[in-house]
Amino acid sequence: MGSEWKKVQLDEIATISSGKRPAKVSKQPTEECTVPVIGGGGVSGYTDRALFEEGVLITGRVGTLGKLFAPSYPCWPSDNTLVIHISGANVDGTYLRYAVELSIPQVASMNRGAANPLITQGDIGRLNIPLPPLPEQRAIAHILGTLDDKIELNRQINRTLEAMAQALFKSWFIDFDPVVVNALRAGNPIPNKFTQRACLCRSFGRQAAHYRDNPDALRLPEDLLRQFPDRFQDSELGPIPEGWEISCVANLGDIVCGKTPPTKDPSNYGEEFPFITIPDMHDTVYVTRTMKCLSRKGAETQKNKYIPPNSICVSCIATPGLVVLTSEVSQTNQQINTVMPKDLSPYYIFSVLRMLGQQIKAGGSGGSVFANLNKSRFSQLQVLLPKKLAIDAFHSAVEMWFEKILINEKQSQTLATLRDTLLPKLISGELRLSAAALETLAAQAGVPDAEKLLEDAL
Repeated sequence: MGSEWKKVQLDEIATISSGKRPAKVSKQPTEECTVPVIGGGGVSGYTDRALFEEGVLITGRVGTLGKLFAPSYPCWPSDNTLVIHISGANVDGTYLRYAVELSIPQVASMNRGAANPLITQGDIGRLNIPLPPLPEQRAIAHILGTLDDKIELNRQINRTLEAMAQALFKSWFIDFDPVVVNALRAGNPIPNKFTQRACLCRSFGRQAAHYRDNPDALRLPEDLLRQFPDRFQDSELGPIPEGWEISCVANLGDIVCGKTPPTKDPSNYGEEFPFITIPDMHDTVYVTRTMKCLSRKGAETQKNKYIPPNSICVSCIATPGLVVLTSEVSQTNQQINTVMPKDLSPYYIFSVLRMLGQQIKAGGSGGSVFANLNKSRFSQLQVLLPKKLAIDAFHSAVEMWFEKILINEKQSQTLATLRDTLLPKLISGELRLSAAALETLAAQAGVPDAEKLLEDAL
């Protein structure tokens, strides 16, 4: 560390206080309770007003220790947290967040609790924080912040792309808009369940002839409408398009229930094959990074558990209802059932199971049935099976969106690796770059040769 750098205790440059228990809490956001309550493990509920607008750092005081949250939105830190407020002069707030992030894992070793982990304000206050001159703090914050901003932008883009795909899926395969349009044009009856959709169609014109002459009434092209029927039929699940079937998950593809190779043999684990577990399935469409990987030896002990790219993994035990796509040849543990598509679009199957997963997580219709789904019970879950032409049309419509999602997630993984490599080197002073060099790194953060640029800098 250079002579211009110094180390200070956190309580010299910040004030530390305890969070508070909100008067009103809801487990899910409601019309009244929209402000996230942040506990030691993250968002634990929602309340009706904010304790802080933004700009504070939050970490666990009781229970979960060693995690740091820096919310950029109004929030309420719960009473099992400690809140860090920047108070020192010549301290950049963004730099301090990264410096504390690097140091915060140390608090786990400060545990004062017996049955329940516990730390105090004084424990956090004694963390040693490297403090370079303010211009260098800002430069470090800039490069790390640029990486985080690009990762967040990718995340937002992917959420939008997935929402677009799910909206299209809902329109075609839940609300049956193309069938409604075709039925209106043909003068066929519309089931009561879809009268609102019919009214939406009629908003483009009042006469039945309009629909016969105007196939774009819902901006649906003629070649698409030809892939859908023009009337409904009754089924055990209510009205569905004529010729479509009520089927089961087993008919979507081959199903594999994962398995864990013996953990007593360390040689079963390595870097060759991603080993997907439930923590890898949160807040993502594709799994591009896993906490564990198998060696070839470990994977070969269960050859029938390989799953190819674009397989659809569904968590069925412990935290049921999570659904992701695989990005490469992988294996999973026994809490996950995987559908390997044969002749059907993986994007259609993903969307079907994602919709089903939302019902499972929400505890909707038959929610208790999904608490512990073995392979047999998972295989028999009911799904709608349209004609293949309609599924193929959906695949063509969303394929580019899913490909872009995968590109973004792989790029974000690369950027996260760069960030995690830079963070300790920059904060410790091991790597000291000029402001111009840091600006160059920031400018190149989102391009494919960013890794080479980083290697050159190191």
